[in-house]
This record gives sequence, structure tokens and C-alpha cells, in this order.
Amino acid sequence: MAGNAQTHIEVVYQGQSVNTADVAVVAAAPGIFSTTVNQDGTYNSATNPARPGTYLTFYATGQGLTTGANISGLPSAAPYPQPILPVTVTVGGAAAKVVWAGSAPELVGLLQVNLLVPSGVLPSGAVSLELTVGTAVSPDLTIWVQ
Repeated sequence: MAGNAQTHIEVVYQGQSVNTADVAVVAAAPGIFSTTVNQDGTYNSATNPARPGTYLTFYATGQGLTTGANISGLPSAAPYPQPILPVTVTVGGAAAKVVWAGSAPELVGLLQVNLLVPSGVLPSGAVSLELTVGTAVSPDLTIWVQ
């Protein structure tokens, strides 16, 4: 489907066509899952915020084509595929250094992103995290920083 503007989908059940749809094809459509993990392995929350300069991990989907084989339904294995399109992240509107963006080890269909929480530019409390893959931007996720 890569390179096409749209494709036709047909659902067949017991040999009978039950529904069809024409849908847009895009290079990426990132979406972030709500769980973020602080550097110490604990969940990020209002009572457990990330400190500036520490690592934060989150998971997403919709990264588009990758550099390696992703076999549908199987957990990813080394060497872990990475998105072909560039991956960037902002935290509270500030650019964060992406340390790793690739298939989450031993999980199925998840993009794992590890980043450094920017230092010296963020207010304490709730801030937005935004993932961009290529030119496609995810909906914001709220994380907490100290």
C-alpha cells in the first residue's frame, strides 16, 4: 500500500462480503499509549514526576514503515526495527533528545521511545508530550515533571 493515496478494504465472512470501505493511506499516524515510565522503572504520575535530565520511556503506534522485518503478530526481536521516518518529541513545547525509537523488545506492534527530559526549560507539574513521526503529529499526552 506504500505510495498509494488510498486503498480499498473488504471484509469477508464465511465467503460473503459483509462490508467495504475506501480509506486513506498515510506514511505515519502516531498515537501514544498513556503509560510512561521514569528512569527508575516506576510509572510517571502527578505523585511520581520525572526529573529534568533523566530518561523517560513511552510506547506508541502508527510509526509507519520500519528498517527491519516486523512480522504481524510476533514479538519483535533483535536487531529491533526502527522507523524509516524521523522521530522527534517535545515535552512542554521543548525539544527532547530522543535516545531510542524502535520496536519495543519482545512486544508486538509497539514503538518504544526513550528520551531525555529537557533541563532548565520546563515548569514543574503537568506538561504535554508530543510525538512527531515524519510530518505526522500525535495527540498530546500529559506527563509530570519535577
